[in-house]
Amino acid sequence: MALRLSAFLLAAGLAAASVGAASAATFSFPTESSLDASSTTGTPTTTGYFFFLGHSISQSFSGTGLATIGSVDLELGLTYNSLDEDLGLALSLNGTEMGSFVFTPSDALGVYSFSLSGATVVGTGVSGDDYDVMLYVDMPVSSGAGSVAFATDYAGGLDLYAAAVPLPAGLPLLAAGLGAAGFVAGRRRR
Repeated sequence: MALRLSAFLLAAGLAAASVGAASAATFSFPTESSLDASSTTGTPTTTGYFFFLGHSISQSFSGTGLATIGSVDLELGLTYNSLDEDLGLALSLNGTEMGSFVFTPSDALGVYSFSLSGATVVGTGVSGDDYDVMLYVDMPVSSGAGSVAFATDYAGGLDLYAAAVPLPAGLPLLAAGLGAAGFVAGRRRR
């Protein structure tokens, strides 16, 4: 009976380990300390204006506690929109694009949320959990077709989610085998 119970608990523990909750870290982005490489510098509460290739905001985050990132939720406070045509922006982590999105001339000022999941990105730095985040123009507008600007220090602006760690393919089979062996051993003792 004890062997059957221990085999069952081992199998249950292995199954529970494969269902672990995803870890996350939340940061303000962009902030006043973000490196603003857009056309003009914004005020301390607004980023510069985005409309041409090369316009970007970047910031480094250290000690996130996440060794790999699999997805990102981004909230941007649109504070200015003078677009006459669509403008495409993208977000990258450590140089890897996580996804892109578009602002249109009809987008009203307010908060916009984007869920992005590109390739799994591995952290850098001594602790292995540092990330460089960049928001940049990847589809510019024509000359004179307007621009957008975003609020800085927006609480909860960037959520980083750890990438799921895959369960080795043989582990569930091992757990099932141990459970079956425990069941057979328990029946033999009777």
